[in-house]
Amino acid sequence: MMKCFLYMRVSTVQQKLDRQEQTLLNYAKENNLTVSDRYYYEKESGSKLERPQLMALLEFANKRDAILVEQVDRLSRLNDDDWTTLKAIIKKKELIILSPELPAITKMIDKDNKILSMIGEFLSELVLELLVTTARKDLEDRKRRCNEGRKIAIQNGVKMGRPVDTKLHENIASLLNDGVSWTRIQQLLNCSRSTIQKVSKTMKEEG
Repeated sequence: MMKCFLYMRVSTVQQKLDRQEQTLLNYAKENNLTVSDRYYYEKESGSKLERPQLMALLEFANKRDAILVEQVDRLSRLNDDDWTTLKAIIKKKELIILSPELPAITKMIDKDNKILSMIGEFLSELVLELLVTTARKDLEDRKRRCNEGRKIAIQNGVKMGRPVDTKLHENIASLLNDGVSWTRIQQLLNCSRSTIQKVSKTMKEEG
């Protein structure tokens, strides 16, 4: 019997995975899918091929099992070459990609959890290819828009990067004027040496 392996991914450590898990469990229950007790959680970029949890899932899953993802871009925002590599692994093990984004594919699975026909497999691969391409293009478009926005902001005199902690810089300057060592300033203000260096450089430039 085919098992579904839940694969959940976010790009940053600050993001939570709980919502994805509940969405997938609900979807599996609604569609009578058999879910493996092995869940795979990842906090990695979807544009990166070598993701430990994804590789572990692909290694452990049996032929004709399924990978259940909330959205296809959780699985891949890869470039053409890396997507070709990942797709080859998926096809070699005859794995099926299921998602709430692909309800028609899920409907093609019968009560024995098997694909109904070769047409179903072909459609699954065709739709997956389209969604992965769309996800990759979306990522590229967002990066392009971000870079364009950054360039315009710089041209308009907007300073990029983290805002300066004025109070911290004033405290560092005061301690430097009093002859306190950099190491002691780090201990007192819990700041980095690079910050102290910036303040010291500014003080020298300003005389």
